[in-house]
Amino acid sequence: DEITGNRPWEGAIRFVAIHKRALTISDIQTNFDVGVGQKYFLLFRLARLVDDDNDPVTDPIVEELSNTPNSYIVFEVSQYDNYSYLFSNPYYLILGSDTMLQPLDVEGLRVGVNGKVSTVGQAYTQLDTQLTPINYLPETGHPINSQGMLVPLENGADADQFFLSFEQLGIHSNVFLEATFDDPLFSGSGLESSEVAMRNFSEIRESFAQVTGIDSSNASVTATYNLVIQQLPSSEDILGFLSAHQMGITQLAIAYCDAMVESKPARDSLGISLDEVDDPTIDDANAKSVANWDSDFIDPMITAALNSNLSVQPVADDVKEQLHHLLFTDADGIAEIDPVSNPDPAGLSRCDGGCADGVTALAAKASCAAVLASSAVTLQ
Repeated sequence: DEITGNRPWEGAIRFVAIHKRALTISDIQTNFDVGVGQKYFLLFRLARLVDDDNDPVTDPIVEELSNTPNSYIVFEVSQYDNYSYLFSNPYYLILGSDTMLQPLDVEGLRVGVNGKVSTVGQAYTQLDTQLTPINYLPETGHPINSQGMLVPLENGADADQFFLSFEQLGIHSNVFLEATFDDPLFSGSGLESSEVAMRNFSEIRESFAQVTGIDSSNASVTATYNLVIQQLPSSEDILGFLSAHQMGITQLAIAYCDAMVESKPARDSLGISLDEVDDPTIDDANAKSVANWDSDFIDPMITAALNSNLSVQPVADDVKEQLHHLLFTDADGIAEIDPVSNPDPAGLSRCDGGCADGVTALAAKASCAAVLASSAVTLQ
């Protein structure tokens, strides 16, 4: 575990050895050769392959297996982890015999478990060898292969049953056909294309410039754009749009809106009138009526941002209603402005009747960013 105690180690210790002295290189190598965990010798008897109809007189391989009923293919087997067994170092062994009578061809060896042969992980499928008497030793048998393979653990070591399959063993053959799969059919249609698309990073920048009248080369806008460019959509595919993209779009929208509200030429080009921003002697947000907000800022802003010739697009009155919520609604979102019972709600442009100087500019920038960063502008 680490120091906080909230990330406990969940591994499995397979072998732990504590020594009272330092091991020599020879000791270390010996331990390494022995390996880790319990190992078993799993013997697969071959004499059962002999059919009663075979004639041992005319068939030397049958004679070999008939005369040596204790002939086996032996594997070293251990439980590798919680999900698999390790089969390794297979060899041919005749129990109780010092000699091997005839060569034995072995080809295409596979290991199966619980009645089925796994289609993956078979390390001996390319095996093609002949076991010869000259290489047979009574103590160690005849080595077949030095590789190992993992066999799935299904029911546990006490219940799993294993078997071997050969493409050829002596004269016995079992033509093994690898599984084949039809090529996937592709109709060419795939997912239905969306009727809308996102503007990508450069299109968003230029759209914001067109709506606000602020050139894309503006210093503050350029600085923000360079900061968030990797967070803006790189593709027009709407299926690739993420929340992170929206955050980048919002930051860029705020930069454009800040520059627009602070620039009288840009406001004039859009028909926006915010005298409170230029003349500190004019009463700020609390004195500006809803009707004046509509005529001086909201209506021109919506006209600049929304298209006017599309069959499907946001309705201007719906957008205006959302901006009214932002500017004139209490914080709980319930109590709308009311000339009698609630003339000064907690909206951005009302502040419970106690707005400080400069609030008109802040409220205008916020509502401008709400329009720019919305799908009304970023979709195409």
